[in-house]
Amino acid sequence: MANNQNTRPAGALPSDIEKNPQVNAVTLRNGRELIHSNIPLVDMLYEVPKYVKYIKDIAANKRRLTEFETVALSEECTSRIQHKLPQKLKDPGSFTIPVRIGEFYVGRDLCDLGASINVMSLSVFKQLGLGSPRPTTVMLQLAYRSYVYPEGVIEDVLLQIGKFIFHVDFIILDYMADELVPIILG
Repeated sequence: MANNQNTRPAGALPSDIEKNPQVNAVTLRNGRELIHSNIPLVDMLYEVPKYVKYIKDIAANKRRLTEFETVALSEECTSRIQHKLPQKLKDPGSFTIPVRIGEFYVGRDLCDLGASINVMSLSVFKQLGLGSPRPTTVMLQLAYRSYVYPEGVIEDVLLQIGKFIFHVDFIILDYMADELVPIILG
């Protein structure tokens, strides 16, 4: 009885094979389909006449460098061969610039181009004697997701960087300022 039920030859599938038309196409990551070429490799080499002889010689191991042949290497290859790679330098640290407000040298202030605001500590603000800050409803979110409320805003402070003078608005925060970098310029 078991022999009668197994009429299928060994290695055959239990049903007829159906072709899936989606299997014939290869889709790339950018969504385009890969175009298949039915041109044999030798015919494709004839399509590029500049390199046909060179590639055939390499494939047949006929091409060898002659004794006085000049081969041009790229700048990267040359520098690696001659060990002329630039020395690795240490981290330069944060980008700071010397700043003066009025006659008071503030120090080297941190330039943070991602912040988009200028921050001054309350202690530096009091040392400069710039008046009273204007109240503000601004709330700042720090890098580690906590929120701080500024003491106020001081507008149109004359900031001297080298020989240039800028009108700058500062948000005044009550925080322990770094002595070397008391102001953050954004």
